[in-house]
Amino acid sequence: MKTSKNAEKINYTPPLLGNGSLCVMLDYCGCQKNAGMFDDKTCCVPETCVWWAGRRYRYDTVPERPDYKRYTLIPFGMVAEKINGCENCEPSDWEQSLDTDNGFMQSLCKCSGVNITTRAYVHFEYNMLSVKKTFDSALDYAFVYKLKGADGKKIERFLYTAKKIKNGAEISYSIDGKSLYSGKIYIFSDKDVCVKVEDDNVLLERRFEAGESASMFVLYCDDFERADYEKYLGGKRNEILKNPEKAFEESSQLWNRYMKLPHISLGNKKINNVYKTAQYHLKTLSTKWSVPMGINNVMWHGVYFAFDEIFTSTALLSSNHIPEAYKICKFRYDTLKNAAARVSSKDVKQANYFCESLEDGCDSGVLGFFREHVFQNTGVVLNFWEYYKYTCDTNFLKNMAYPVAKMCASFFMNNMVYKEESGKTVITACTDLERLGASVKNAYMTTCSAIKLFEVFYDISLIIGEDKGFAKQCLDTANALRKYLPNDGEKYIPYPGCTDKSIGVLSGCFPYSVQKNDDVFQKKAIEDFVGDELTFGNMYNVGKHISSWYAAWKGIVYAELRDAKAYGSLKQANESAGCFGEMFEINEKGCVFRPWFTTAAGAYIYAVNRMLVQRYGDVILIAPALAQCEKTFGFTLPVYKNTVVSVRVENLSLADITIHSTYSGLKVKLPVHIDVSAALKNGLITKTNEENIYLYNK
Repeated sequence: MKTSKNAEKINYTPPLLGNGSLCVMLDYCGCQKNAGMFDDKTCCVPETCVWWAGRRYRYDTVPERPDYKRYTLIPFGMVAEKINGCENCEPSDWEQSLDTDNGFMQSLCKCSGVNITTRAYVHFEYNMLSVKKTFDSALDYAFVYKLKGADGKKIERFLYTAKKIKNGAEISYSIDGKSLYSGKIYIFSDKDVCVKVEDDNVLLERRFEAGESASMFVLYCDDFERADYEKYLGGKRNEILKNPEKAFEESSQLWNRYMKLPHISLGNKKINNVYKTAQYHLKTLSTKWSVPMGINNVMWHGVYFAFDEIFTSTALLSSNHIPEAYKICKFRYDTLKNAAARVSSKDVKQANYFCESLEDGCDSGVLGFFREHVFQNTGVVLNFWEYYKYTCDTNFLKNMAYPVAKMCASFFMNNMVYKEESGKTVITACTDLERLGASVKNAYMTTCSAIKLFEVFYDISLIIGEDKGFAKQCLDTANALRKYLPNDGEKYIPYPGCTDKSIGVLSGCFPYSVQKNDDVFQKKAIEDFVGDELTFGNMYNVGKHISSWYAAWKGIVYAELRDAKAYGSLKQANESAGCFGEMFEINEKGCVFRPWFTTAAGAYIYAVNRMLVQRYGDVILIAPALAQCEKTFGFTLPVYKNTVVSVRVENLSLADITIHSTYSGLKVKLPVHIDVSAALKNGLITKTNEENIYLYNK
């Protein structure tokens, strides 16, 4: 996607470059002087310097944040430039594009009478930032790498020595952080340059003639990543210099391969573009642990939110990015011991995952009532369950999902389920969605999460043949909780006596799927929230619009109900998308919160995928929630049970369908407005005795 200085779209923020480890946002000059340009009030805009996932300070070493007690991420420098002696000149005109298919950004700036083209990327596989400059006129140019944070100050507790090397500099450093990190940064060019190291800056200077270009590279590695980082970096630098463009081509091919796994094509180009950006977005932030909200300190310091992972995990699974989704499960399995240590004793074995956690699974949250959520435990277990439903991996279910599900179910049974004297079984007081405040009793969303957790554990127990007694207790408790879900006699409500509205009433459909599609109370609860969504449609009590996250969440719910309003919800989410199709936490005039917000991107992807294809039993639903205005569309997407579906519809006629699966006897169901006569004639499908359901001819 593309934007420019004079584009009508407001609220520019630099595009994201990353590989799940290194995270960089470069503006239209290929620098980090500009966090964005916003039309009015701004709030919570990411700090544009180089960030590296997992590298943190101890919280007591960051005096400028005394109230937060966070293990903040360590900044690793900033990119700047000098043009004819002027540092970070503002261009008279510019345009910038983000190529999500190939993982790079490109820009053209007019500055001091020179047109400068920039191409920048972070390598798909290893931690290298590359910035290539091309000049149409002669000029003196310097690439500047500042060993400073986004505030322009020296990096805290960063001790380094700099050594000049051919056409670059080698930075050896140590940082007194959460661990003692030792590493190297190589800053070098593929052209002959003059190297200067002064005032915590590394400058690569040269007089360029018209038509010349140069690539600058910044390579990072440390002992937190690998013990032989010094040998590795030296070898990698030599490899890059042998063929500088090969590194770009290699990275581009890897990005292209990743981005092609899911395919969608809709008539609405904005949905296509936002979907593609969201897919790119999740990969840039998929660390070796899990997927955080972002990798910078404004994005909650790059920690991992257990609840939000259900949006990213389902997005990845339904896009056939199975290894990325597996990492989320593996992270929670590996840190089960921390969740268990929090609430277990000698005689009680149970687990309660922290709402926000560090890479080691330890708590990272600030003080506040929002720490008292419990529904995140169900999100954790659901990620395992969904992974199993897509892969049918029984060993995974037994060895990884089962212990996590059992300990989380035990926590709910021992601590959250309360039976009143009246005989009602309810969830005791806790924090539900944050806008509802602290200590809410019999909250709808948390109760739905408990029902789902108990039902999933029961299903797991049946499959692997373990804990049948406890599993039966879980199922009985789930049924008891269902009887007393809070309602006002017409619809479900956030909690008994609640006068506010909350998107939490949609949770019976997603993420917890505990209500049947024809549940009248659930449908009226959705209608009631939607009727007031402009007032209650943001995570916080701000703004006059519905956020892209909530709009996409609503889209998932409509897709689950097989309602074409899912399509309208996606269009509504698009209204808050940024210049490159990126999702914000909130983005409306006068109210901007956190661009490149992961949860919204995940929700958007999953809403699109569920709108296009679903599977129930041996029936595959084609376009169950797609609006009829989409006359020509196609997709290749996975569904449950190791099955991938490819469909092409032209002018509301089924032109092609292919299903790759280890299962036979699959059926497909299409909306009545899609003509299947050509597919029947060509033998792709065969009629059955069921209305609108056809046998797929393998």
